[in-house]
Amino acid sequence: MQTNMMEQALPVAAFGNMAGHVFDDVRANGRKIITENDRPAFVIQTAEEYNTLMELLADMRVEQIAAERLSKPREKNVTMEEMMDECGVTQAELDALPEVEIE
Repeated sequence: MQTNMMEQALPVAAFGNMAGHVFDDVRANGRKIITENDRPAFVIQTAEEYNTLMELLADMRVEQIAAERLSKPREKNVTMEEMMDECGVTQAELDALPEVEIE
């Protein structure tokens, strides 16, 4: 990862002088790594790429939580009827709810 990162590196001093060109390059070719003292210091990427990575990270967190929950034994299984009683919901109330479309 470090080697690949350095292939896209740009010294921080050069960045200040050519920010517009750097942004154009990021739009055209993907992220840029800004170096400081010959070490990776900052990453510039498009907002779209950032959002994609954040969504992927959120999905991974949800997957990790689900895996942790599934790995723990349940103390007791609860039937739908028991849960409805506990929540004070009747079948008639559920039937009266509008249809929900899940994508």
